[in-house]
Amino acid sequence: MAPAAAETTAALRTAPDAGAEDGIPFGRYKLRALFAMLAALASLPFYALLYALSPRTKNLKMYLFGRAFSTMMRVNGGFRAPESWDEAATTTPHSLDPGTTRKVYGAMDVHVVTVPPSSRPQEAFTLGPEVVKPAKRPGFIVSPPGARGKGGAKAAKGEKLLFYLHGGAYIGGHPLWTPFGGEIAQSTALRLLGVQYRKAADAATAFPAPLLDALAAWEYATATLGFAARDIIVVGDSAGGHLSLALVAQLAATGQPAPGGLALLSPWADFTASSDTYNTNKGTDLIYPPSLARAARSAARHYTPDAVRGRLFSPALADEGAWRSLASARVYIWAGTREVFIGEIEALVKGMRRDGVAVEFYQDVGGVHNGAMLGFKDEAWDHFQGGLRDIVRDLYVQNGEDVYLP
Repeated sequence: MAPAAAETTAALRTAPDAGAEDGIPFGRYKLRALFAMLAALASLPFYALLYALSPRTKNLKMYLFGRAFSTMMRVNGGFRAPESWDEAATTTPHSLDPGTTRKVYGAMDVHVVTVPPSSRPQEAFTLGPEVVKPAKRPGFIVSPPGARGKGGAKAAKGEKLLFYLHGGAYIGGHPLWTPFGGEIAQSTALRLLGVQYRKAADAATAFPAPLLDALAAWEYATATLGFAARDIIVVGDSAGGHLSLALVAQLAATGQPAPGGLALLSPWADFTASSDTYNTNKGTDLIYPPSLARAARSAARHYTPDAVRGRLFSPALADEGAWRSLASARVYIWAGTREVFIGEIEALVKGMRRDGVAVEFYQDVGGVHNGAMLGFKDEAWDHFQGGLRDIVRDLYVQNGEDVYLP
């Protein structure tokens, strides 16, 4: 039997999903977030007792962080309205670990650029309703000590680039809101480009807006900075992992070269939440599934239920042939065995391998969602940065270049 053709479009509704929520004003959101944080702190003694009776993750610190974060998601329940340009372009966004974040980026050059709207026609997966338009976005170029290039300089001969898409369930987040981007840039001595893509907080910022912004940043990396696709490693965590997969799908659907490497940390891969691990791991993971479902509904408000089950929103369920464009790319995927996404990530890896992609898949036993970037700096982080460094090393070798790693 001939393989099925990879899906290249996603069907639109005639009107947005009336049940999708909009973001609330920032002042109200801050009050809810403060109340949620207090509730999370108050819950910690109870969860410490539960852990003492029956250990559920690798260690108590990880378990308590996960329970606190999940409690905040549950109590807050909402998300903020679209941010202003100045808020999006800040180099000091709100962070759960402000001290470490400031220290990491303070040791590097952080260059803010304006990423112009995508110049390509809206086609394939970027086709959307009239209300969603291409837009300029703030970009952040992080240059660690030892990098061959700095700031917005053109790519040096043989230079590689980390193209980073951050997580946040499409309702929050920023390229610099955790130390992670700076840490992977430092680990590889590569410049990193991150874009503050629009969050799906209303009809104008829902999909395909985040994908349009990721595509615009890709064009900035290739056309303005001058990096060849083969010299770019796309890195994404959580929703940023989902957006990384959407970008790969868009490049394939429009006949553009795939990136040389893809490194995903706990990628969100199924908007239908069809895996049993949403139930079996909800008591240990950071993710609170009902809040995630509201975020998914907001992001996909312009699309039919069939489209939500398709490749754009649920890459774990993609048809045979969907990942052939990555057959020559280096792919690394990390997941925690106690996170709710583990089932869909396993399905994603299986689908990629079915299509001939050589995926290195690491499962952090007892680990939770995004465990490699949570500040625990255990073997989870060691393995992720090791997998990323292996991709960078292989790209140098494949191109016949000297390996340039710290």
